Amino acid sequence: MGARNRPLTRSLGTPVTETITGIPIRIGERVLTPIVHKTTNVRRRAVMRQGQLSGQGWGFVSVRPVAILEQGPSGQRTIPIRDKTAQLLGGLLLAACIIPLLLILTVHLIRKS
Repeated sequence: MGARNRPLTRSLGTPVTETITGIPIRIGERVLTPIVHKTTNVRRRAVMRQGQLSGQGWGFVSVRPVAILEQGPSGQRTIPIRDKTAQLLGGLLLAACIIPLLLILTVHLIRKS
């Protein structure tokens, strides 16, 4: 058989996201339960090369807090956790795209008149 590589199994992996509730914490009359999103992705591969078998793989796990479930004498409510850093970076990205366009438009209008 030639020296070419032949993948035996290959799984590209599809990201899987789950919502998980954490361990409830009692504070006085209230019970706080954290809620997170867990995203996992796994990729593996096996290759047969000149009669030898080799394999490789990697995995990725991301855990992001989403909310806190508060249960108390007055009832139950969900307190969302907002990612202020992501919001700030999104705003900066938007400004980085719009400001150069406005400058190009301004220079074009000034040169035209």
